[in-house]
Order: sequence, then C-alpha cells, then structure tokens
Amino acid sequence: GFQLVGPVEIAVWHIDAKHGLVQASVISDQQRIDFAQLKVNESVPIPSLYTQNVELVVNGLSRNQISGYVSEPKNKIPELPQITNTTVVKVP
Repeated sequence: GFQLVGPVEIAVWHIDAKHGLVQASVISDQQRIDFAQLKVNESVPIPSLYTQNVELVVNGLSRNQISGYVSEPKNKIPELPQITNTTVVKVP
C-alpha cells in the first residue's frame, strides 16, 4: 500500500534490482501518478497544485526494498519578494 513520505504518498509495485528499475505510484494533492520505470539516481518531478513541487529520487534498491528521498528541485525558480508597502498613482 501507500506510505506517507513528506508531502506525498508512495507505493512500490515492483523492483527489478538486476536492471535498477522500480515500478511505483505517487499520490500528490489527491492525484495519482504512476511510474512504469524509475531508474536509480534519476530525479523525477512530482507536480503539486497546493504546495511547492518536489522531486522523487530512488538512490538504492534491493530485492524487496528501496531507499531514496523526496526533495525540492535544485533548479527551482526563486520566489519574488513580497511587496508590503504600495503606492497607487493615478495617471491623468
């Protein structure tokens, strides 16, 4: 079944340790995304409607277990500074 990992839920369906591939599904914002072939050390973007997008990386696997992490993308767009004081100018 699915396990909560950070802001997403992940389920692993099949592990091919010989070829370094994983078949898995991710649930993010009540939306299921299926991955037929995740490769070891490949970063896979997980889109999100309500939170910061994240990436899933599987960095190790064995016959019945995977290891990896969920993180923010390295090349994320920096947030714009929040404007606190604004002035409205009318143009004639």
